[in-house]
Amino acid sequence: MKTVIILWVSLFSSLFVYPKIIIPDTLYSNNYLDGSIAYQYELNNYLINYGTGNAGGAGDGYNIFLFNWQYSRGFYTFSLDEIPYDSTGFDLISATFQLFQYFSTGNNENGVYPIWDFPGGDTNYCYLDHIDYGNSLDVSDWTAGDINDNQTLYPLYATVTTSPDTGFRNIDVTELVLDDINNLRQNSQFRIHFPIGTDYDPWLDGVGFSGIPYPLMYRRPKLMIEYQTLSIYDNYNQNIEPEYFNIKNAYPNPFNSSITIEYQINKPDEYQLIVYDTKGRIIDILISNFHSNGLKKVQWNGKTQAGINVPSGIYLLKDRKSTRLNSSHIPLSRMPSSA
Repeated sequence: MKTVIILWVSLFSSLFVYPKIIIPDTLYSNNYLDGSIAYQYELNNYLINYGTGNAGGAGDGYNIFLFNWQYSRGFYTFSLDEIPYDSTGFDLISATFQLFQYFSTGNNENGVYPIWDFPGGDTNYCYLDHIDYGNSLDVSDWTAGDINDNQTLYPLYATVTTSPDTGFRNIDVTELVLDDINNLRQNSQFRIHFPIGTDYDPWLDGVGFSGIPYPLMYRRPKLMIEYQTLSIYDNYNQNIEPEYFNIKNAYPNPFNSSITIEYQINKPDEYQLIVYDTKGRIIDILISNFHSNGLKKVQWNGKTQAGINVPSGIYLLKDRKSTRLNSSHIPLSRMPSSA
């Protein structure tokens, strides 16, 4: 989650009423609730691999160690607590579930789409189900996503992949996330599976997913969202003391050529402060390095990275860090040029 600061580059009164603006954000899947479940036919047993948000998948094959046919399904969770859905005027614009398909195997041959050796098997594609398996993953969740299961919300909602090609797969899940928000669910949860059991041959058929091909620490699948909020503030200093990062002051305000932003670091880490426009385009990067504890300052000259003056309007200054931070909002006003 990112700390969001509203930059208002125009004259304003002491009471600030922000119009709705589009805010882009990214949620990463929860390694503590992600996982895969494999069912072993002849042993009538289940195997759970937790935390496969780093490299999950679905398919079937023969387990040479246990001498048993098995097939697997992937489960993914995104915490909705990381977005301000209870804010005034919140409106979800879009939500996209993004995965990186890094392999595909058909009858043990890499680079081939899974081959199901029975009539019509070549039409069995990999699907996404919308589910609600709560705050833990266990063997009872194996059927979550199946039609008529009490944990199933929308089965076979979308096709995840029909190709063996390596690359990103983007699934529009806007209505699913909106349904979760409207029903006060803490998480948006999904299952990835092939709508078959196994074809009882000794060869592997399956696809594997991650978040991005590299680096490993960011390989968790992600939920890319856009939303709008309407907020009212009577002072830009809200006396909020987030755990790690806090915007303290901005001066002079209104400003002409530049404005100084003071911020407090309460935990040493790498931080970025990036100025966006309302379409989500990067305007300028104010800081991008490791910070020790203490009060810091940075100036923004009201220009793009290319040195071009920005027009009057609304801008977003976002703090980027892997850990969720509390939100602060600062309106900045730029005075008209005297020239």
